[in-house]
This record gives sequence, C-alpha cells and structure tokens, in this order.
Amino acid sequence: MFKIFFPFLSIIMLLGCTNSGRDETLAQKPSLERYLNVSNSLSESSRGNEKYEISEPNDVLTLRDAISLTLMNNPELKAHSYQVRADEARALQAGLSPNPELGVEVEEIGGSGGKSGFDAAETVISVSQLIELADKAQKRKKAASVQTELAEWDYKSKRLDVFTDVANAFVEVLGAQRTLSLNQELLALSEKVAETVSQRVEAGKDPPIEQDKANVLKAKLEIQHNQALQKLQSSREKLASFWSSESPVFTKVQGELELIEPVPAFSKLKKQLSKNPDIARWSAELDKADALIDLEESRSVQDITFSAGVKRFNESDDNSFFVGFSIPLPLYDRNQGNKLAAINDKLKTHQLQKKAKLQIYSQLSEAYSSLSNSYSQAVKTKQAVLSGARAAFQAAKEAYEQGKTEYLAVLDSQRTLFQAESYYIDSLVSYHKAKANIERLTGQTIQMEK
Repeated sequence: MFKIFFPFLSIIMLLGCTNSGRDETLAQKPSLERYLNVSNSLSESSRGNEKYEISEPNDVLTLRDAISLTLMNNPELKAHSYQVRADEARALQAGLSPNPELGVEVEEIGGSGGKSGFDAAETVISVSQLIELADKAQKRKKAASVQTELAEWDYKSKRLDVFTDVANAFVEVLGAQRTLSLNQELLALSEKVAETVSQRVEAGKDPPIEQDKANVLKAKLEIQHNQALQKLQSSREKLASFWSSESPVFTKVQGELELIEPVPAFSKLKKQLSKNPDIARWSAELDKADALIDLEESRSVQDITFSAGVKRFNESDDNSFFVGFSIPLPLYDRNQGNKLAAINDKLKTHQLQKKAKLQIYSQLSEAYSSLSNSYSQAVKTKQAVLSGARAAFQAAKEAYEQGKTEYLAVLDSQRTLFQAESYYIDSLVSYHKAKANIERLTGQTIQMEK
C-alpha cells in the first residue's frame, strides 16, 4: 500500500508547491519616483534601499528645502505610498490560482463481523483541482492592477496637495517676516519721533499732551510688534509641522516675496488642466469599470473541478485508480445582478468624471480671479499708494521737526503708511498663494507672461 501512496503524495506536494513561489514584484518598491521632481538626489535615493535623510537647516530655509523635508518626512505622504504597495500586493494576490485539495477517506471500518477492525477497510486518497475558465485569474489581476494605478494617481494628487500647502505656509512665513520687519521699522521711527516731541515739549514749543500722544502711539506699535512676533512664530511652527517637526529649527526663510509677474491668459491655463491628476485619473477609473465588467461576465462561466486518486482494498490487497470531474449546471445565471451593477457603475463613473472636470474648471476660474486681482492690487499699491505714503510721512515728519505742522499730521501720515505697507504685503502673499493653487490645478509651473 505505501509503495503506491508515497509516489502519489509526492505528486500532491509538487502540485501544492506550484503556487507557493514568491512573486518578486512584491519585493520591489513601486516606481513612484517618476512623480518626484524635487531633486535628482531624492529620486536616486528613492530607487535604492538605503535610508535617505535630510536635516532641517538651523539657519536659512528655502522653499526647496521645505519641499524636500516634506517629501521625506510627511506622514500623510508616507501613508499614501504604503497604500500603493498594499494595492500592488493585492494585485499579486488576485492573480493567484487556487491550490489543489487533498482528500482522505477510510470506509468499511468499525463495523461488526467481518467488517470489524481494518481488515475490510477501503482507503481512498484523492486530489482535486479547480480549473478557472474564462481567464478569471488574469481578469481579477487586471482589475486589481488598475486599482494600483488609481492609488498611484491618488498619491500624486495628495503629493501636490501637500506641496501646495507647504508653498502657501512658506509664503505666510515670508509675509510674517516682512510684517515684523515693517513693525520694527515703524517702531524705530516712532521712538525717534517721540524723542523729537520730548525735546519740543521741554523747549516749550509743544504742549505736554503731544508727549502723551507720542507715548500712546509708541505703545500701540509695541503691541503690534509683539503680535507680529507671535504670528511669525505660529506660521513657522505650521510650516515645520509638514515634515513632522514640533519645533522649527530654521531661523528664517529665504524667498522673493516681491517677485511677481503678469498673469497669463486664462485660456492658456485651461488647456493645461489635462495634466491635473484629479482629471487624468478618470481614464484609469473607466479602465477599472471595464475590467470589473469583464470580470463579472467571466464569473458567469462555470469552473471545472478535476479529481484523481487511488483506492486501496485491504480485504483483497488490491489497488485501483480513478479520475473524474464536476461542473455546476448553469441552469440559471447566478451572476446577472453583479453584471448589471458593474455596467451601472461604469455609467456612474462617466458622470463623476464630468463632475470632477466641472469642479476643477470652477476652481481654476476662482484661483485665476484671485491671482489677477492680487497682482493688480500689488502693482497699484506699490506704484501709486506706497510711494506716496512714504513721501507723505517723510514730509510730515520733517515739517513737524521744523515746527511747520502739528503732531497730528505725523500720526495720520504714519498710520496711512502702515496701512499701505500692510496692504502691499497682503497682496503679495495672496498673489503667491493663488499662483501655487493654480500650479496645483494644472499640475505644472505657470509660465508667466513677460
């Protein structure tokens, strides 16, 4: 008996091992670096297995530094990259065929008379294998592979979202630095004016109430200075949080806040929306819908189970082999509901694609309006308002020192100058934020008009 069973069991073990091999694609990292355009060094390190680390500078931070730190340390981006790997593993799993099944059965034992014990036992050992028809395994793998492609699109979309947020936070720090510098400048001017007022009051040229006004203005500017310091600190902490830093190490950021350029035509930007991952991903969504329809149609085809084995008769010391197959009788289509659902899911996908395009067009229009307005405001403020406010303040200050005007004129001109400077900074920050938002929507850098 064992001379027959051992070779048979060896065949079973070989059949079982055919599906146990590890697909090498599971061990490979997804090729996400094709989306990473931050620097060549980052892309090269992403291809290897070594751990690549970037340290936050303890002095000046550039936007490139901030993007690089975020790319390597942002937990949200890391989570999405693991999602891609998980979907790749699911695609591998979906393409695997079922293992064979081993069956062992012993009959004619434990009875009475001649059937007691194992003398009349009949032992059956069988192997059965489900054979999937209609290429089900490949269709499952195709549907899962498209899901992996969608995960990669989602990663790219999330990466652009995070990088846009980083750029906006970086600009906020730039603006906060500029505002703090403005407050320091005005505070220094107010101290000089207060000193002049004090000298004029002591000389009897101005009443003491003018000294009180100067002190009140100085106190207000000190409060504004402290508020600017707090805003700068909070904006620095917000920026550092993108690379999981609880306390920023950098001392300041470096960038050209006043570098603004004329806005290109809206039609030119609209043509670039095809590169937006939130639009481009829908072709993969439709591919997934088609793959699921094919898969559900293949499931209507019944699979065949083949079986083979050996039977041992202890009573006569004989052996016999047997083969067979089984297949469900397709009297009814038990998968018609799933097929209809897959078809309707594809129709739904078409409508969601249209909705996504309309939403992105609307977002582009809104961002373009913000960019155009902030550009014109910044230019007009600098050319028409800011230069005049600075000249008016300087003239009022000199006139007061010469006793030609009252201190109230100095206060008014200083207030006007501060408002103009603040408005100019806000316009610059709004411009760069709107530009970053448009670059997020188009998926590429804006080519500004010269």
